[in-house]
Amino acid sequence: MLAIGMEQAREILKDVKFHVRVYREDDGTATATVDEMDIVVNEKDENEARVSLVKDVLEYAKEYYDNFTRYSTAPNRKDHLRYVVAIAVQRDLEPVKTCSMPSWKELRRFCERDGWLLVKSTDHDFYEKELSDGTILRVKVSRGSGEIHRSVWSTTRKAAGVSAQTRATALGPHPCRV
Repeated sequence: MLAIGMEQAREILKDVKFHVRVYREDDGTATATVDEMDIVVNEKDENEARVSLVKDVLEYAKEYYDNFTRYSTAPNRKDHLRYVVAIAVQRDLEPVKTCSMPSWKELRRFCERDGWLLVKSTDHDFYEKELSDGTILRVKVSRGSGEIHRSVWSTTRKAAGVSAQTRATALGPHPCRV
């Protein structure tokens, strides 16, 4: 048995990051996800989605503790332990609600991993992908590495064919401190 204080626990877990994404859906709703725990919520707007996500993360952490023996040995849940403990020692979960958008670098990495062809490279990179039905997707990617603005991301995500359901494989994790 190991006994440590809350400050020591926070120090040990300081590098644990949650990868949170929020997407605007075609119907105007917002979908928010935490990749590490496969938690997904959909609400009428982004703020409600973020609030709901925090609530669901806290609820899941409680469920994990209530079912510790079962969850900590389940192949798909045992890796959640460090995140559940990180949640338990946090003073504030507000950063989950204010997580940033994906970066241009992440979008470029997605295109490269997902088999897109770089068709033109100027001050921007232009990628194309032909789908099995003949549809040609085209996306323009800034050479910058900064965050994609929300309004630009909504259009870019649609052009790249990235839905909330494909977000985990599409862009990979985006870290948020909790």
